[in-house]
Amino acid sequence: MGRVLFRANTILSDFETVEKYNSLQYIKVKKVPRIEDDKKLERIKYYQRMLQDPHQMNRIWFSDEMGFNLREIREKIWTKENSFMEEELSNLKINVWAAVPSFGKTSLHLYEENLNGDVYIRILEAHKDELTRADWRKYRFQQDNLSAHKTQDVLRWFE
Repeated sequence: MGRVLFRANTILSDFETVEKYNSLQYIKVKKVPRIEDDKKLERIKYYQRMLQDPHQMNRIWFSDEMGFNLREIREKIWTKENSFMEEELSNLKINVWAAVPSFGKTSLHLYEENLNGDVYIRILEAHKDELTRADWRKYRFQQDNLSAHKTQDVLRWFE
């Protein structure tokens, strides 16, 4: 396992001054994707069509995955000048996938690797019996726009 060394010894007094006298905090910026206006209109029209048929939502499988960090690694810290912090880096993350229709759910699927098309197909194959028993092909399989969901192999799997 690799080690990383953090050192914060530059212009710390300026940061402290800004924080103390301007009531500011030193934080990391969260990046949020921007939705273009034409995409917003497409979404509104889609949802309006969905609302015209009250049973439409009953015919959708919602599928998603999420990663959980089991240990937080801070990228930035406040520290005194010329001090060091050493932290051992390790992969302490678990990913979870599930699909949920209006009448139930699949079992959870836990995996460690990053999601790509091949991993996604392995997940779908692992839950194929559950999906088949629920006759999932009569429903719409709703996914987000992740590139792993759109590979040629994944699209063929859904045919």
